[in-house]
Amino acid sequence: MESLVATVRSLYQTTQTETQKPLNHQEILNTFNTNSTFQNETADNLLNNLIPSFPIPEFSLANIIILNNILNKVMTKARNLNEIEAVSNLNGINEQKLISELEKCLKESDPKQIDYSGDMFADLCHFYTNKLIQLNQAKKGLLTMHECVKKLQYDSYSDKYNTNQLTTVHSDLLKLSLSSKNFTIGQKIMSNEILDIKKTASSTFDSKFYLSYFYYCGCISSSLKNFEDSLFYLVLVQNRIVNLQSSLD
Repeated sequence: MESLVATVRSLYQTTQTETQKPLNHQEILNTFNTNSTFQNETADNLLNNLIPSFPIPEFSLANIIILNNILNKVMTKARNLNEIEAVSNLNGINEQKLISELEKCLKESDPKQIDYSGDMFADLCHFYTNKLIQLNQAKKGLLTMHECVKKLQYDSYSDKYNTNQLTTVHSDLLKLSLSSKNFTIGQKIMSNEILDIKKTASSTFDSKFYLSYFYYCGCISSSLKNFEDSLFYLVLVQNRIVNLQSSLD
């Protein structure tokens, strides 16, 4: 693992010494993906010994990659489990320490490096959301997830934030808002007009997150007795599902 740490750190240091040279995010990803020691290491050892070698925000992308690898090792992958059940029993890991490292990564990661992580940062958000709901601690994640939405709305090419852009994490924030019955932040994010969907060359946007966002908008509106708005959102979801089904026929 020492050689892996040295190699990844050198990639960051090269960028620091050659100020005009951008960080080679793909090379960092490839370094982790092709390292057999990293791929075969236990989740517990990665959490306790490798994560501390890459403090954030400087090594944000490295942290995101390692945490995703840990989650892939410890999550239950039975097909018949729903998303909450899948995070209920984590194998071979200190759950409290894992959640602590996740929170730190989500709160402190550099948006510029997040933008090159593909779906990995969003996957950490999805896990974190479901885990807090499973632990009945949904309220704890509201501010963190609100910050994550903003981080994912950053565009590295324009060096700007697009607050009218829908991310896959919007639905996580509303799910936490609904689960905790704390609608202030949920209403704030719903008030932003959606004009675009966040996509990058290295990420995807599963339609389930689009549908989930508007479904939770409908549920929150109903909880606040805004029934006209609720009906609008739920009909939108229904029509989108019908259109998707029609396209498959």
